[in-house]
Amino acid sequence: MQMLSEPVKTLSTCSSTFTGKFGKCQTIHTSMQGYRPSMEDSHFISYENDNPYSVFAVFDGHGGDEIALEVGSRFGDFVFKDKETLKVDDVEAVKKSVDLAFRTCDEHLKRLGHMSGSTANVVFMTQGHIICGNIGDSRSVLCRSGMAMEMSVDHKPTDEGETERIKKAGGSVIRGRVCGGVAVSRSFGDFEFKQSKDLDAAKQQISCCPDFIVKKRDATTDEFIVICCDGVWDVISNEACVRFVRTRLQAGIGDLKTISGDLLEYCIENGSKDNMTCIIVLLDAGKELIRKKKPKCVVL
Repeated sequence: MQMLSEPVKTLSTCSSTFTGKFGKCQTIHTSMQGYRPSMEDSHFISYENDNPYSVFAVFDGHGGDEIALEVGSRFGDFVFKDKETLKVDDVEAVKKSVDLAFRTCDEHLKRLGHMSGSTANVVFMTQGHIICGNIGDSRSVLCRSGMAMEMSVDHKPTDEGETERIKKAGGSVIRGRVCGGVAVSRSFGDFEFKQSKDLDAAKQQISCCPDFIVKKRDATTDEFIVICCDGVWDVISNEACVRFVRTRLQAGIGDLKTISGDLLEYCIENGSKDNMTCIIVLLDAGKELIRKKKPKCVVL
């Protein structure tokens, strides 16, 4: 894989604050190209407004940026298509609608003829729940009372259930990759591994159908959510990432741009060779950490 001799460390960042029926929410999106010759990540952020929930998502492209960019720009067209069904905070209805949105999005991408692929890690915030739908190895973590709560599980071809599906669909796992090619077992795109016309999308060698993890919201303990592509998670654990963000909030650093930029800088200095994209969603309990700031002792 081609790499640059020196990383491109310029940060692309955008922040916003929104107050709605879910409370006040502050977010930051930050990305860095790193050692890769081009940037293949994208993201999607949408606050509730007329929609039944807020959405925060990262998409990590591979084999080109076409799929990731298309999904990042069009994701709302698919995920908000079923608004009427989702007006009630019904977790199963949300999961069913999101699964359909992922399938419909993948069908749209296939019609465009792009041959690249992309992971997707999408966090939905309803009035009562935090719901993560995931395909691939981007990841999200909820910080609750200082503890890292896993919101997604990476999809690797070597995972037992994923290997079984791949083989049943006529594929194989070679050197940890689907047929020796793609390093994730679920993604948008990668249509050469979705050729079995008699199989449902969920049963193809590479599936576009998400797994879900759901947490009931607790305004008194839910502090923040971190959503990142694997360029971050390659070099930092869920727990260390939560500690990195939380200690800075406790030190009175309320600028999420500074925190997210420091996180990507830390990752590149500690060996990340991939593009990096990070979204931090700061919730009400997280803002209390800043108000109750401790003496400045920032770790990791």
